[in-house]
Amino acid sequence: FLYFIGVAPSRMATNIVNTVVVVGYLGAGKTTLLQNLQREAEATHPGGVRSIVNDAASFNVDATLLAGARADGADPATASSVTELQGGCICCTLLPDFLRAAAAAVDTLASGGWLFVESTGLGDAGPIVDGLLGLPQFDAVRGGRGRVAAVVAVVDVTMAAAMARDAVRELMVEQLHWCTAVVLTR
Repeated sequence: FLYFIGVAPSRMATNIVNTVVVVGYLGAGKTTLLQNLQREAEATHPGGVRSIVNDAASFNVDATLLAGARADGADPATASSVTELQGGCICCTLLPDFLRAAAAAVDTLASGGWLFVESTGLGDAGPIVDGLLGLPQFDAVRGGRGRVAAVVAVVDVTMAAAMARDAVRELMVEQLHWCTAVVLTR
């Protein structure tokens, strides 16, 4: 899956922490994709894996699913840690909390580690990526080890046509505008 979204491990620098931001409308399959990315990274990268999962609701179902998706036999030192951010969106109301969590994750991951970010279905990737790039941990000039390796938009093709006519059209366009890869589901 990492290769599929354009972040083949063989092409990744080992002294940095790669970050993958996953956006997509409600029910598109973001969590399923993230479970697979997380398993692959746990199995193949000794630098560790952290995930930040956002849900606008007060209970974060996706974080619960990801926390239980650890690779069988994963080394506890590299097994995923999941940070839950709920009750708002990391692109706006929870942006400061998200940036603190992302900075802490990059600081704690070893070189070659992975940080996966799943936004709520209504999340706009623009402020998320801009926020990350504004952190010292993502500033290579100042010795930051973080790198936004990919922004992935997950699109359910069975809902895409209806969404293009719906009120969420602008959101869908924004999510696709920022992405470096698109994963089509269903």
